[in-house]
Amino acid sequence: MEKEKAQFIEEAGVLVEKKGFSPVVARILSLLLVSDPEEMNFYEIEEALQASKSAVSNGLNYLLDKNYIEAHTNTGDRKRYFRLNFKAWVEVLKSISEEYRGYREILDKALVLRPDKFNETNSQLSKIRDLYQLYEERLPVILSEWEARNSI
Repeated sequence: MEKEKAQFIEEAGVLVEKKGFSPVVARILSLLLVSDPEEMNFYEIEEALQASKSAVSNGLNYLLDKNYIEAHTNTGDRKRYFRLNFKAWVEVLKSISEEYRGYREILDKALVLRPDKFNETNSQLSKIRDLYQLYEERLPVILSEWEARNSI
């Protein structure tokens, strides 16, 4: 694998790991972002990442279960080929709006329960709450606008 692609896979993998993904899962996603061809079979992924069969198998199964990738077979070929599932990536963004709603609701409740005597802290929490509400309100609008321009 070219040095630049290997470096990209590691850098992108570290970023994806920060979202709670295992190292192999993160690197499989990163590999599929730059793979040539755009779809790879199990053995190609195993070789490219120099990872164990069980780690690759578990990573692929996780990504398939979460719909981040999709698999298919070609006529006359028993191997399964894996590629990114772009629709799932949009769904992840949509779910973030729900996540922000949850954070905002928690902050709403906390502000009701907090003593009034902590004016500065309450003010800061209120500002953060407003930021979550702004994301909650605007992200669906942004996604809707993006979907009107693009088809996946």
